[in-house]
Amino acid sequence: ASVDRGRALDSALVKHADDLMRMVMASEPRLVAGATTLVFGHTHVKGSAESATARYLNTGGWVTNPGGEWPDAYVLSIDAAAVARFIPYDGRVSHVE
Repeated sequence: ASVDRGRALDSALVKHADDLMRMVMASEPRLVAGATTLVFGHTHVKGSAESATARYLNTGGWVTNPGGEWPDAYVLSIDAAAVARFIPYDGRVSHVE
């Protein structure tokens, strides 16, 4: 589905996301740099990163392989202390702690 399938949340991807976040912040002044979290996922590997612009949480690949399996999809759980936890997802609806 993407030439970037399996790509990690590396410095180039963070720079790309930073560019997008700065454009959004310029058009939405109520957003505050340093207090912004962007959660995303598509075909990339799960991960997290922080920059001067934002905190990024990538939930992994939400596009199934041709056989229908979910190879690298994760549900993101953020607790009251803002600690993020990635929980493997296999495509079935179930209770998440």
